[in-house]
Amino acid sequence: MVDGQCQKTPAIPVSGLRLCNHRSMTAALTALILAAPSIPYRAAITLDSGHRIAVDSSKNLTVAVSKDGKPIWLGAPKRWHPWKIACADIDRDGTGDLLIGVFKPSKKKPFPHHSIFVYNLRKGTVTKKWLGSSLGLEFDDFTIAPASGNELPKLILNEIQLDGKRSIGKYEWMGFGFKKLAESPKFGELRLKGVRNGLIEFIGDGKTRTF
Repeated sequence: MVDGQCQKTPAIPVSGLRLCNHRSMTAALTALILAAPSIPYRAAITLDSGHRIAVDSSKNLTVAVSKDGKPIWLGAPKRWHPWKIACADIDRDGTGDLLIGVFKPSKKKPFPHHSIFVYNLRKGTVTKKWLGSSLGLEFDDFTIAPASGNELPKLILNEIQLDGKRSIGKYEWMGFGFKKLAESPKFGELRLKGVRNGLIEFIGDGKTRTF
C-alpha cells in the first residue's frame, strides 16, 4: 500500500538534441540536468513485512525506515536529491529491497545524473546492497515489473539514448548490479505508465504502447 502520491520527476527535454559521441553527450546532458528537482519529493510505502519507508527530500537525511512502528534507519543525505522510491525483492531471497532514485555526481560521472541505490530490508536492519554510479545510459524514470513464475522482478527504465531519443530498458539483478535484458524501439517522446499483465505500458510519440 502506498500512502502518499509519488510525484513524477519532470522529464528532461532532449527532443531534437543531436549527440555525436560520449564527450558531447556528457556536455549536453550536463547542461540539461545541472539543476536538481526544485519541488520536494515526499512519499511513503508500507510493506506487509511491517516496514514503512518515508522520504522527504527537503530534510538533511531524507529517507526514514521503521519496522513495526520502531525507527531503524535514517539515511540518504539531502545532497543525493532522492526523486523516487520503490520496493521489491529483486533477487527473490525472501527479504525486501529498497530502491532509491538519486540525482548526484559520481567518480565515473562527475556531473549530476540519475542513478539507483539499493538497500536490503532484513528484519530490523537496513544494509547497503548496491550503490551504483551509473546504469549506463541516462534515464529519468523507473518502475518495477513484478516477478513472474521463476523469474526475477525487472527494473524498467525510461532511458535517453546517445542521439537524444528515448527507449524502455529492461534490467534484472545479476548478483551485484543489474544487467540489461532488452530494449524497446526508440521514440522522440516517451513516458512510462506502469506494468499490467506482465507488459510495460508507456506513451511513445503520443500513442499508448506496450513492451
